[in-house]
Amino acid sequence: MSAVLAERGGSLALSGIVKRYDAAPVVRGIGFTLRAGRVTALLGHNGAGKSTVLKILGGAERPTGGTILLDGAPVGFATPREAEAHGIAVVWQELRIIENLTLVRNFFLNREITRAGLVDRAAMRAHVVRALAAHGLDADPDAPAGDLSPGDRQMLEIIIALDKGSRFLLLDEPTSALNASEITRLLETVRRLAAAGTCVVIVTHKLGEALAVADHVVVMKDGDIALDAERGELSEADLAYYITGHRREATPLAEAAPRSAFGGDTMLDIRDLSAGNCLDASLEIHAGRVVGLYGVAGAGQVDLLEALFGVRKLRGGRITLNGTPYIPSTPRAALARGFGFLTDDRKRNGFIPDMTISKNIVLASIRRFARGPWFDADACDIQAKAMASRLAIRSPLTMHVRRLSGGNQQKVIFAKWVTAKSRILLLAEPTKGVDIGAKAEIHGLIRELAASGDTLLVCSSEIEEILEIADVVHVFRHGVCAGQGIPRAEAEAKSLLALSL
Repeated sequence: MSAVLAERGGSLALSGIVKRYDAAPVVRGIGFTLRAGRVTALLGHNGAGKSTVLKILGGAERPTGGTILLDGAPVGFATPREAEAHGIAVVWQELRIIENLTLVRNFFLNREITRAGLVDRAAMRAHVVRALAAHGLDADPDAPAGDLSPGDRQMLEIIIALDKGSRFLLLDEPTSALNASEITRLLETVRRLAAAGTCVVIVTHKLGEALAVADHVVVMKDGDIALDAERGELSEADLAYYITGHRREATPLAEAAPRSAFGGDTMLDIRDLSAGNCLDASLEIHAGRVVGLYGVAGAGQVDLLEALFGVRKLRGGRITLNGTPYIPSTPRAALARGFGFLTDDRKRNGFIPDMTISKNIVLASIRRFARGPWFDADACDIQAKAMASRLAIRSPLTMHVRRLSGGNQQKVIFAKWVTAKSRILLLAEPTKGVDIGAKAEIHGLIRELAASGDTLLVCSSEIEEILEIADVVHVFRHGVCAGQGIPRAEAEAKSLLALSL
């Protein structure tokens, strides 16, 4: 470990930080202090400015105004490498691990150990073995990083950051792609690192997780600081109030979705289907229902959605759609049959980053706006504005989607499939990375679509989300889904978890 890592302590502060994009303020003169040995939860709705703050602290963006103080002295970072040289590292939601490189090569990317001008591979491997052991990561240093589970890849990037001497570790939505056991391990790691003197910042929309590990809470709202306080006696309801601006009353489960689990005509009949990690799935899906698909990561539930949308090739089984055989050959064919698919990998497959919000929203339904050889741009703009208003997308519709926060990107993708009038909507982690207010808006829209007769299949790694929105739950275990759906009135978190393991 470097000398910087050994010298734990100090503080990192923002004072009067302003950030503008195209004259529009995203961060409005904020200030707060991060201290060694403490965990700060940085919370707020999508677009509140959290990611911009991380980019400024991590050297990816320069502030328009204000000062960064490191141990009381003003500093400025032109690049992430300069921030790392001062002991500040950001682990982003979309990890920077290169999956086809070994753990050793990821560890020493652009900082190889050399001896007499030659790369000392033995020394690097021995160093990685020691670092992995020190942090309890049981992994082969010579294996490709892509072989690791999402939780282990997350841990690897954290270990690499610490090995570079980071005493300020900033984690952006670190649990968004993890299962329950991986989340528990990560939160334990956060507390252990803080106890050893590291300052940890965790950006999350999961308020329970924030309260479980935080010593200090900062809530941002519309570029300002809404709360800067010690964890103390703060509750999830308190945090939700500061984030949304109003108190939310809990909705009894029976009132949230009074529909029966199995009402309506059979829309999809899936028998003995296998594709990817989905080895054997048999489900009967009824029209106008929200069907929850639950299982640990890799159990096959996402593979089922990909197979239904023609993304993943079927190995066996049969599908009947409205009483007629359905063979999902391509996404275009699935789209023509009324399917829409919200992917769990939005960055890679969900949107076109250098296209505007407006054009991304109408992307899957572009033929509806064709007027002979012409394109009705005004009709597109009207539709995009309506969907943006419905999902509280506040950014200018001319902005490229690349510039949005992860949560707002998710809302754009959701808007795209609603605009496409998909009668069967396949949703993989539909609220991944969105704030508490946006989650409620998306859940409300899911119920509204089901009430209008649409059929929705929802995969979520959050049991609470499945229990909140699904009329019936199917559990995947080791690639198998037996087809015996559990009505929500009979489903419990403990029983679903037990069935999935």
